[in-house]
Amino acid sequence: MDFIIQTINILFWFIIILIPLVAIHEFGHFIFARLTGVKVLEFGIGIPPQWIRKRWKGVIWSLNYVLLGGFARIYGDHDAIDDAHETNKIDPKLARDNYQKDRLAEIIINKELEFFLEDNNIEYSDAMKSLENSGYLDGKNTNFSSEEIAGFDKAIKQISTLIDWEFDNKINSGEVFYNKNVFQKVLILLGGITFNLITAFLIFFLLTGFVGTQAQPMLLEDYTNINSKATVLSKSDYLTVFSVLKDSNAYNAGLRSGDYLVSFAGQDLRTLKSFDDFKVIVDSNKGKSVPLTYIKKDSGVQSQTNVELKESNGKALFGVNSQGFGYMVVFKAKDIGSAISLSTQQVWNIFKLNFEVLGKLVSALNPWAQDKSALQYVGGPVAVGSIGQKIFDFQGYKGVLNIMATVSVGLAAFNLIPLPALDGGRIVIVLLSRLTGRRNKKLEGAVISVTMFVLLGLGLVIAINDVFKISQGTLF
Repeated sequence: MDFIIQTINILFWFIIILIPLVAIHEFGHFIFARLTGVKVLEFGIGIPPQWIRKRWKGVIWSLNYVLLGGFARIYGDHDAIDDAHETNKIDPKLARDNYQKDRLAEIIINKELEFFLEDNNIEYSDAMKSLENSGYLDGKNTNFSSEEIAGFDKAIKQISTLIDWEFDNKINSGEVFYNKNVFQKVLILLGGITFNLITAFLIFFLLTGFVGTQAQPMLLEDYTNINSKATVLSKSDYLTVFSVLKDSNAYNAGLRSGDYLVSFAGQDLRTLKSFDDFKVIVDSNKGKSVPLTYIKKDSGVQSQTNVELKESNGKALFGVNSQGFGYMVVFKAKDIGSAISLSTQQVWNIFKLNFEVLGKLVSALNPWAQDKSALQYVGGPVAVGSIGQKIFDFQGYKGVLNIMATVSVGLAAFNLIPLPALDGGRIVIVLLSRLTGRRNKKLEGAVISVTMFVLLGLGLVIAINDVFKISQGTLF
C-alpha cells in the first residue's frame, strides 16, 4: 500500500512540476516559429496516441495519452516536404513520386485528412471519412468489395492531385523551416531554451519581488550581499544542514538533514564566509580524522564526534554538498530593480551550476576517475517527482515554485548540450551546414535518431536507479 501511495505521489508531482515546463519549452519553439513565418502543424502535450485534439488558427492542438513530454510539429523540419526538398535538388521526378507516398503516409499516421482537405477548401465528405477509417490506405484491411475499392481509388486520386499541387506550391515557400536563413533557424531552435529561462526568471521574480522567497541556505558573504538589495524577513540562529548524502562520512558521523552545524575541523562555522571556504577546509584535511560539533534538530542536544575524511569508492569526502547548509534566510527585494537583479543572478547561478555539475559528471564517468561522488547526485524525472512532496512539506508552495524554476533552468542548460538529438546539437548542425554549404540529411537523421536512442536509454537507466534509491531510502 505504501508503494502505491508513493507511486501516486511521484506521478502527481511529476505532472505538476515537469509537464508544464516541457510544454513551455515546446511552446517556445512554437512561438519563435510563428514569429519567423514558419507554419506549425501541431502543438501537443504528451506522446501519441491522441486523447483530445482541436484545430484552431490552422494548428492542431492535442493532448496525448502518454504524459512524457510534448512537441511542436514544425513544417519542413524532418518531414515529408523536407525529404522531398533534398531529393528535388538531385532528381525532381523521384522527389515528386516519393512525396506522394510519404505525404499520404503522413496524413494517415497523423489522422489529419480532414484538416488537409480543409486547407484545400475540399469537403470532408462521407467518402473521405470512409476512406480514412477503412484501413485501406495503410493496408490493414483488404476485405473490400470492388465497388468500395473503386470509391476509395476515386478519393485517393483526388487526394493525390492535391498532394501534387502542394508539392509545387509549398516546396519553396516561406512557410517551411528549411527555407529560413540560419539566424531564423537558430532562433526557432533556441525558442524552448529561451522560454525555460524566462519562466524561471518570472518565478524567481514573483518570489523575490512580491511574496518573499522560500528559506535559502546562505553563509555570511551571501547574507551581506543580500542585505544591500533585500529586506530579510527571517534568518535562522544556526547553520542548518539542508541535505546529507546517505552513507557519506558526514552521515556515518550522525549528521542528518535539519541538524545545526557549530564547528568543523576546529573552526567555528558561524564565522564561515562562503561555501568555497568550507571546501578549502575539507580538502585541506583530506585523509584526516577531524572533530565535528553539531546540534540535533529533534532533541536540541549538542553532539561532538570525529569525521574520517577518507575517500572510499569515489564517495564524497564529507557528504554535504555545495549550498547544502547555511543560515536559512527568507528575504524580499526592496524594489522592482532589486527584484530583477536578484532574479537574474539566481537564474545565472543555477545555469552555471548545471554546467559545473555536468563537467563533474563527465569526469566521474571516466573509468580511472578517483572522485565519482558526482554520480550520487544524478537524478531524473522520477527523482523530481519523488522530492516534490518533500519540498512541499518542508517549504510549501514557495518550495515547489522554487524547484520548478530550478528544473526549468536545468532543462534549458540540458537542451543546450551539443548532442544532435537536443536543441544545442541541432544548432551546431545548422551552423555546420551553413559553413560547408551542404546538408547531408540522411546522416543528420541517423545521428539524431542514434543519440535520441542513447538519451532514452540513459534516461531509463537513471529512472531505474532513482527507483532503486527510493526503495533504499537513499534518494537525496
